Formats: sequence, C-alpha cells, structure tokens
Amino acid sequence: MKEEDAVITEKNYIRQLLKGNEDALMYVVDNYGGLVKFIAHKYLYRCPEDEKECINDVFLSVWQNIAYYDETKNSFKNWVAVITKYKAINILKKQLNRIEEIAIDNIELVSEETAEREIMENIISEETEQMLSCLSEQDRGILIKCYAEDINIDEIGKLYNLKPASVYSRISRAKKKLRSQIQKGGSQT
Repeated sequence: MKEEDAVITEKNYIRQLLKGNEDALMYVVDNYGGLVKFIAHKYLYRCPEDEKECINDVFLSVWQNIAYYDETKNSFKNWVAVITKYKAINILKKQLNRIEEIAIDNIELVSEETAEREIMENIISEETEQMLSCLSEQDRGILIKCYAEDINIDEIGKLYNLKPASVYSRISRAKKKLRSQIQKGGSQT
C-alpha cells in the first residue's frame, strides 16, 4: 500500500471506496453525514426510525454503488444528496403503502394518519412534478409509465406509437436532462 493511500483524504477517498477500504466509507460518513441527516430529516421528520433507516441505506448504497459514481456528471456531494432524497422518498412511499394496506383491511384510520398521508402524497407529488417539469409532455408520460406505473418498454412503445429503441432513447435523454437540471439547481434539498 502506498503511503499516500494510507490516510484517507479529499483527494483519495473515492479511489479508496472503489478498493473497498472501509476507512474511506468512514470518511464519507464523517464528511457527508450531516448533509445526509439533514435531507433525511426534511422528508422523514415524523419518524426517527425511518430517518435512521434512510441514513443507513444511503451509506450502504454509496458503498455498494460507488463504481457507478461519475465525477464528470456530478459532484460527490450532489450524488450523495440525490441518493438520500430518493431513499427518503422511497421510504415515504412504503409508509403510504402501509397506510393503504391498513385501509384495505377496513380498519378506520385516525384523521392524523390521513392528514400525514396527504402531506406525504403532496410532498412526493410536488417533488416529482417539479423535477419532471423540464421535460416534454410525451417524455414525462413515458417516464411515469416506465417508473411509476411499471409498464414495460414494448407496451409504452405501443401507447406512444414508438419503437422500443426510441422509447429507450427518450428515457435516456430524459434522465440526462433531469440530471442536468439537478446539477444546475445544485442540491436544493
């Protein structure tokens, strides 16, 4: 091991994460933990257990997916912030599903839980709407059908009278445009 790699620094922590060095992960926790905690709290403030789960999931995701980080597309800080935001939103979605399952079982929900559910739906809806507003109506529809409604590419192609390759291209361009918008706006979370 080189002497420069023995100490984790701002210059080598990503390389060390790629090598599986746990000290590099601790460096990330120490330096980006405050940001992760802030974003998780913003979305999950009503449930500290979910906040902790989100924070742990973020650092696990960073550890497992560091190979997908591309410094030419985004800063590490923004990458971590986006991971945190989507992990928190996914936890909110799980909370919504739990609430819906309870309703399906004909258990009466207290008005506070209903209000909480509406707040969560509004947060998710507003965030999604804001993010997708930079896309054309067709591209928005394609992304929603692909990711939210879980419709396969062939069916989406039929709905929009497009070949599957065109659907993939539109999704790729839309995701690229969304990434660009996120980078332009920085981490607004």
